[in-house]
Amino acid sequence: MYFGGKKTEVVKDDTIDAKTRETENATANGVFAMGCGNSGRLGTGSWDDQSLPRLVGGSMFSEKLFRHAAADFYHSAVVTEDGDVYTFGGGEGGRLGHGTEKEELTPRLVSILQGNRIVQVECGTRFTVALQDNGQVWAWGEGDFLGNPDDDDDQTTPQSVPHLDHIQQIACGLEHSAALATDGAVYTWGHNECGCLGHSGENDCLEVHPVDALRGIGISQISCGSSFTAALAENGVLYIWGSGNNGRLGLGDRNVAHRSPQRVDTLSHETVRQVALGYGHALALTEKGEVYAWGLNKDGQLGIGNRENQSVPVKIPGIPPVAAIYAGGDQSALVTKGGKLLTFGNDKYGVLGHNGVEAGSLATPHEVALLADRTVKHVAIGAHHMIVLLGKEL
Repeated sequence: MYFGGKKTEVVKDDTIDAKTRETENATANGVFAMGCGNSGRLGTGSWDDQSLPRLVGGSMFSEKLFRHAAADFYHSAVVTEDGDVYTFGGGEGGRLGHGTEKEELTPRLVSILQGNRIVQVECGTRFTVALQDNGQVWAWGEGDFLGNPDDDDDQTTPQSVPHLDHIQQIACGLEHSAALATDGAVYTWGHNECGCLGHSGENDCLEVHPVDALRGIGISQISCGSSFTAALAENGVLYIWGSGNNGRLGLGDRNVAHRSPQRVDTLSHETVRQVALGYGHALALTEKGEVYAWGLNKDGQLGIGNRENQSVPVKIPGIPPVAAIYAGGDQSALVTKGGKLLTFGNDKYGVLGHNGVEAGSLATPHEVALLADRTVKHVAIGAHHMIVLLGKEL
């Protein structure tokens, strides 16, 4: 099934048949990966690229349920329903959290966090951040991005992030992070390229600092992209700041950076319920299950049928009601209310899961056929790879 555009042809060969059988034999709660396999970021045991969804973890994951996944340039992470964290891929700077810088071709348990019941994990380019169910935040990897100005050395095992408690959500961009507290306050730290930290100034911030401009608004969700950040208020109003390259802020002023949060008035006619930021593009999901997209569109990652950048939100046409949205790199993914996975954008290394797209990219959402009989629960998109969790609940 596909939605708009020319239907992608799937080539039949023995390799595809083998992968298809693997998918059919998988449990309903498996972890799948596709795209670039460099550094073992897919967790399949090799550096091989995968243009179709490939089962991760094998028998090790056969009895486990998963709640969250994360991905960035060279590494990935998944969280089980029991609160355990597994990481895999490139280990430079200690970003996998195992006490070494060794790469891992298959998922490995972050043992120091076992028993802490992690509920979310996020990946930056050279670091990883995790959220515990009690609101405590952990971070590891390259020291500049861990939120601790008293110790900016690289950390190969998880360290508690100081001055953060009662946190309900975390988000990571390439070189910055954000945390959302239960009282609706937003905190950011890391590199401040184009003002993505939202502190109005130009300096990097190794220490966690509140975004004062959002104080009292009541934020319910946050997202970080490449040098830009977004915060969604409880009333459905969207705020965004940082780099404006290629219209990624959705404010209508192309290539203009904003160092403090700006209200996205171009979406004032809609009630937004989720926001997702990629490398240079953004998606917004409304309470009606419709999706708007804006920003960089050279590979069709906006899903609107063309490859022209958009400086204001444009509604993606012809799609079924959507339950969740995901953006990362130059790709996007939608999970429908029926649990189907639609992907679009740059298909380098086969990251979209369609066994390779002849044109190299898709400008309209296409369903991932190999997962058509499965319910997709969660998606994480890195620079050139994607992690997909299956499950019964969205």
